Amino acid sequence: MTNNFTVENCDLNYTNEFLLQDSPLNFKVKRHNLTSEYQDNKWGMQSTKPTPLVGLFKEGKESTFLGAHTERYHVVENNDLFEHVRDAIVSSFDSNDNCYQTDNLLRNVTITDKSSYDGAISMRDMVFNNSKFENVTNNGHTTSNALRIIVLNSFDGKTPVKVYGGNIDFFCLNGMVLGSFDVLSKRHTKNLMLGNMSSSIRNLFLNYARFTVDMKEQSQKTLDGERGRAFIEKCFEGMDRKTSNMLNQYDEECKTRGNNVWALTSAFTAYSSGNSAFFSSKNTANDHQEYTTLRRQNTVQRILNSDGYRELIAA
Repeated sequence: MTNNFTVENCDLNYTNEFLLQDSPLNFKVKRHNLTSEYQDNKWGMQSTKPTPLVGLFKEGKESTFLGAHTERYHVVENNDLFEHVRDAIVSSFDSNDNCYQTDNLLRNVTITDKSSYDGAISMRDMVFNNSKFENVTNNGHTTSNALRIIVLNSFDGKTPVKVYGGNIDFFCLNGMVLGSFDVLSKRHTKNLMLGNMSSSIRNLFLNYARFTVDMKEQSQKTLDGERGRAFIEKCFEGMDRKTSNMLNQYDEECKTRGNNVWALTSAFTAYSSGNSAFFSSKNTANDHQEYTTLRRQNTVQRILNSDGYRELIAA
């Protein structure tokens, strides 16, 4: 089974789980005690306080280990979480202040399930193709972009369950995170609840509408190449190899998109997406590329939200 699984042309008005039955994320989790009910304390005497450790495993013949936790850890199954978010997306359009045409936007959605660390990190990436719009830079370069929503689930005991909103550039497949929110009312405890997230989902859509305006403005705003290079050098100060690769990527973006703010933004998103020859994730025994990419996109978004970046594009 591959780490990624994609289904095109989904309609979020209906559950799509039957289309995703071959997904690497279509598994249930089982629990097994890893320690005895009691353990010795630091004096070598048996403690009266139970300290059980519970292991989470994929159900099935291989019984893949996902993580170890205390007994208070509560599992949120992938299919339950994904269906809860899908329902919240549909419900978010009940509000009259939504800026999109509901029925059209929820159709023609590309869903990609992505597995990292054997499924301990599970992500569903949804691209809303009917939100697609054309962006033109000041040198006439045109690209198509669309809204994407990423649902992140975890069984490793340390990664939060989140929903991210962002952008996908179809020219280079660069991804960009614009905002996120926690799905759970509490961390993985026995009192955990999947709360009402319709308002938060609606905010992701509204933020994206504002982003499309900012993107068009950045694409028409001229930026001197030396100022862009100086900003990159400041962001990656002390990291010579990364700085060199970022400067090379920026030069390529300027050749393609022109000398504008969006070319600088695109250089950063190329780094975060790993779709450039200058950047890639290290290959290790544990597949982590998809989760590493998401973490990079969070890092880049902090840079793009920084005062230094805002001052640069405002000048």
